[in-house]
Amino acid sequence: MEPRPRVVQKAPRQSSSLRRAGEDLLTGLAPLLAGALGVWYAFGLPLIYFADVLGLYGLLAGLLVYTLPTRLPLPGIGPANRVTLFRATLLLPVCALALHSSLAEANVRWWIIVVGTIVMVLDAVDGRVARRSGGSTRFGARFDMELDAFLLLALSVLVWRSGQTGPWVILIGLLRYLFVAAGWIWRDLTGELPESYRRKTVCVVQGVVLLTCLGPIIPATMAATIAALALALLIWSFGVDVQWLRTASRRLAVIAAVFVATGCGPAWLSNETRLTVDELTERAEQGDNGALFDLGTRFHAADGVQRDNITAYMWYALAEEFLTTEERYEAARMQLVLDPDMFRHEIDEAHRLARLWKAEYRPAAR
Repeated sequence: MEPRPRVVQKAPRQSSSLRRAGEDLLTGLAPLLAGALGVWYAFGLPLIYFADVLGLYGLLAGLLVYTLPTRLPLPGIGPANRVTLFRATLLLPVCALALHSSLAEANVRWWIIVVGTIVMVLDAVDGRVARRSGGSTRFGARFDMELDAFLLLALSVLVWRSGQTGPWVILIGLLRYLFVAAGWIWRDLTGELPESYRRKTVCVVQGVVLLTCLGPIIPATMAATIAALALALLIWSFGVDVQWLRTASRRLAVIAAVFVATGCGPAWLSNETRLTVDELTERAEQGDNGALFDLGTRFHAADGVQRDNITAYMWYALAEEFLTTEERYEAARMQLVLDPDMFRHEIDEAHRLARLWKAEYRPAAR
């Protein structure tokens, strides 16, 4: 039987991804400047207003390029991310108003409410576009989430500047960033949270409340009351997530300790604990799915090999796809053990390696 030829795939170049994303960012300048020009003319702002808008857009572009994955599934940043980028071009001219315009003027506040409502409504569009176009990615989800967080921060600052509430309202926008900063100290908080309808609903409520508080017909007392209730709701929601992450972290620590202590992973998967990496790899290529998990644990625990979390993450990702339902749970848990300690580009590289492996050996593994 002739050996099957190796399938060699070249990874897409980062420069190509940057170039295509750069084209989309340059295109985004058109609606950004059009919106800024309209606001500047309508409210008689100084010319430096344009510099503030462009500065905010430059910051957004820099962060987007910095977090850009090495591989994009669709041309450019994809249609869904273009919708998110368009939302940003609508939002940034409004954000810059906080530096230049008197928010006591009713026409300014009505304008903010209209644009803010459009930005929030479009939030439901980009996710649907991503699913229909097949372009759902971690990068897109993160881009959308960060823009939503910035929207709440911008609106909370605008509410404070309008005089409707005290500066405490900015906590609505800052709470998410404080949560991220807390993760630098308490690693338990850096885990990945599951999808939550409660979390999405609370986020929408915050946006609606902040836009309502900006209404010129809303008394300051009423605005302060509903903003305080919204802040309390947000604190409760974050508390639920913190408790979930701490519980999950303790559970994962127990699982990781058991697997690492055994040296080469659960013997009940491959039935042998002293196979070499080459032998385990050969078994995995021939369809022994248990060997996938053993390989991941071997590289994670540095059992006879150099510790390599990217390779370990790749094997766990493959194990999660090919193993039975009960075994897949353990593989997914082990991925989460590694996830908080890995940079996003390392996780992207692990997934790229997994795709290359599946392209070559998937027929056997199936």
